[in-house]
Formats: sequence, structure tokens, C-alpha cells
Amino acid sequence: MRRIFVLALMVLLVQFASAEIIINQQPKDVYSMGDIISVPVTIKSSKDISGIFQMDLLCNGQQTNFYKNGVSLSPGEEKSIDSSLILTQSVIGELKGKCKVKAFLREDFTLSEEFRISDLIKIDITMESFEFSPGENILIDGEAIKENGESANGFIELSILEGNISRVSQLETINNGFFSLNFFLPNDMKAGAYLMKLKAYEKNIEGEITNNGFVDQNIRIKQVPTSLEIVFENPVVEPGTNLIVKIVLHDQTGEKIQSLSFITIKNQKDKILEQTEIATDEFFEFPVAYNEPPSVWKVVAVSNKLTSEASLNIAEKEDIKIEIINKTIIITNTGNVIYNKTVLVKIEYASLNIDVYLGVDKSQKYILTAPDGEYSIEVIADGESTIAEGVILTGKS
Repeated sequence: MRRIFVLALMVLLVQFASAEIIINQQPKDVYSMGDIISVPVTIKSSKDISGIFQMDLLCNGQQTNFYKNGVSLSPGEEKSIDSSLILTQSVIGELKGKCKVKAFLREDFTLSEEFRISDLIKIDITMESFEFSPGENILIDGEAIKENGESANGFIELSILEGNISRVSQLETINNGFFSLNFFLPNDMKAGAYLMKLKAYEKNIEGEITNNGFVDQNIRIKQVPTSLEIVFENPVVEPGTNLIVKIVLHDQTGEKIQSLSFITIKNQKDKILEQTEIATDEFFEFPVAYNEPPSVWKVVAVSNKLTSEASLNIAEKEDIKIEIINKTIIITNTGNVIYNKTVLVKIEYASLNIDVYLGVDKSQKYILTAPDGEYSIEVIADGESTIAEGVILTGKS
């Protein structure tokens, strides 16, 4: 019974197979968008047949028709059909990947061998380095090959991104698979890591992008010393205090660079008072003598082949030191200029003005006399008082 059923099925299939469809030339392994797939077909008829002969493109479970034509054949007659499929988005839509061509007439059909449709362009680049200085000239040579093995002809776009912000962009052409990008980085490009993106693409005559490819490359921009700044805590220094200064090294965007600096301090006569190496962005203190004459000093800093110079002023300072020892008043000029002022001396309720004229570091003694007794002495100069209690004086004031 089983043999009779199988035999009957074979007879039925023979009756249904009214035409043989032969694909004369199998597709290539890979096609790129814009290519033309030629599918020459021969239809052989075993009996009278007429109908619509069609060809569909099948890719990953989806299909679209690209050929349709009426056919009428007598027994033993055959017909050759030269069909072609242009791989454009308007024809095949988004169909890509693993594909086959199905050729069919009524219930009879055949499938081509599997092939692949790709819109990928592979990009290879050649660069001498991936670390650059701001303002540097960069040359990138590259090759763009479609997945079908043919050279791309189109465009190459470059973008260098800092986060989501494009700092550099350029557009060049791809000719026979080759391209070259030649550009300068901005002089003020911030130091750090950047993402360089390259996009290669082809367009058809309608302006549609057919094939494209991307490559990302991490690059780094160096921190380059650009300027040297001398910063004084106070550009006017009082004698007897410290000159406080620091050196700040800046990069191309003004950011600070930690480094070392060689610092020289000179007086008005260009005499070197101090030379030393210090860390940048750290204050250095140099003592200024109490009697240093008013003048203009210079500070010279050198770091990373950069030199900077700045001036500061040593201020005038009128100052005296007052001592009351027994019945003697000693006034000493502790400033850095001649002291020429009046000093008030009080002995109890009596007052006396003393005109003081003293050169720097000079002293003058004044002997106090008064009727015998014990007194309170007060000396007032520049709004400040020096007081001595219980001073024994003799004689007339």
C-alpha cells in the first residue's frame, strides 16, 4: 500500500512539473549597493504553458519582486531571459545580508545560490602618530574598499570630537579607493583625549548614499607650555617684610602646568640677590631688609624654554625706634629714608617738641631734665606712643 502511495505521488509531481527553470549564471558571492546582479535564465517547457514569469529577491525572510513578464511556451520549447537587478534603495529598499534569487513560473520555481548584499565600505588609515601638539599639521592617508572588493569612489568626512562638540571637521574625495586628509589642529586646542571619526560614503546620481563605512580612532592632544606668568602677592613690598612671588606656567588654553622654574631676583643695579629653582604655582618668599632703599626690583623666571620678567617696588618707609633709658631718649631711624619729623615729648603735664632729622640707621640721644622727682614720660611719633613710668629726673626741664 505504501509503494502505491509513493508511486502515485511521483506521478502527480511529474504532471505538475510543466517547466524547468535554469539559472545559467549564478550570482557572485558579494555585491555592494549600486551593483547590478545579472540573472540569465532559461525556461524549458515539457507541455503547453503560459503565465507570468517572475523573479524575486529574498533576504533574511523578506522579499521583493524585481522582474515580471508574460511567457507562453509549447512542449519542448525553451526561452532565454536576461534579467538584471540594480541594487538601489528605491528598488530593493532595506534588503541586505544573506540573499537568494527566486525565479518562478506558476508552481515551478528555482533558487539561486546564496550571496550577500552589503553597503559596507572598509576604511584603513595610515598615521605617523596618535598624539599631537596644538597647531600641528596632520596628514592621514587611507584606503576605502567596498565589501565586494572594488575601490570606493566618493567622499571621506573627518570629525574630531571633544565630547559631543566637533573641534575639527574636513571633507575630501575618495578616488579609486584612496584618500588623503591634510589639516592643521587649532592652536588653542585643549589638552586631553579626543575621538577622531572618519566616515566614507558613495552617492548615486539621485544624491542617495549607497555605501558607507566608519572608523573611530582615539587621539591625544599634548599639553604644551605656552606662557609664563609671574604673580606677586603684593607688587609693592615694605622693607622688613618678605617679597612673596610664584611662577605660573600655562598651556595653550591657559590651564596650569605643574613643572619647575628657575627664578632670579635682581635689585635696581641688576645685582643678583637670589637664584633658585622652585616648583611652579607655589609661593616663594625672599626677605627684604628693613633699610633697603626705595627702588625697583626685577624678577626673572625661566621654565620649559619660556622666559618672563616682572618688576616690583620697594616702598618708602619712614620709621623710628624710640627707647627711654633712665633720663635719656634714644631715637633711631629704622626706616629706609631720611626721617625728618617732629616728635612730641611729654613729662607729666609739660610738653616739648623735638625736630628729628636722621639718616637711615642713624641715632640721636636726648637728655631729659626736670625738678628732682619721679615722672611719667611719653614720647609720641607718627601717632604711636612710647611710655616709661617712674623715671627719676633731676635739674631743670
